[in-house]
Amino acid sequence: MKILFAILLSAVLVLPVFAQEKIVFEEYGFSIEKLTASEKEIPDVFQTLIMFLPAESNFAPNVNVQIQKYQGTIADYVKLSLEQFKTYNMKIVKQEQNDKEQTAIFEYTMQTGGLYLHFYSKALSSKGKVYLVTGTTTVAQWIKVGGAIKKNVDSFQVLN
Repeated sequence: MKILFAILLSAVLVLPVFAQEKIVFEEYGFSIEKLTASEKEIPDVFQTLIMFLPAESNFAPNVNVQIQKYQGTIADYVKLSLEQFKTYNMKIVKQEQNDKEQTAIFEYTMQTGGLYLHFYSKALSSKGKVYLVTGTTTVAQWIKVGGAIKKNVDSFQVLN
């Protein structure tokens, strides 16, 4: 009986080691454990993930996930964002807002650092935070990879 108890106890103690979550990229042939921080370590704005596609013409199309501490509604967030877009001379291509789901979509372009960029963002407000997922390409790259970028951004979900 003592042996059975010892086996069960060791299985329970070892289980968390095997339960660590990994991000798996089968198409590239690798996996990696998630790099995480505790809730106390997260600042007001925190870049949690950046993914890149192969670079073309000195720019790598990318998608990033940012967490922003924000107590307002998605309507407040949209208003603030649109004001910032004007400040930085961003041209809005598309803007949608869903107050019920606390989400917003922004598609916009801007010229910066000699590049003409195309952005597609999804903002989700939940539990005092806004999760902002943004895909960025050059305007020329958008024609080729914009569909994949948009699909990736739109796939983002906040876990309960």
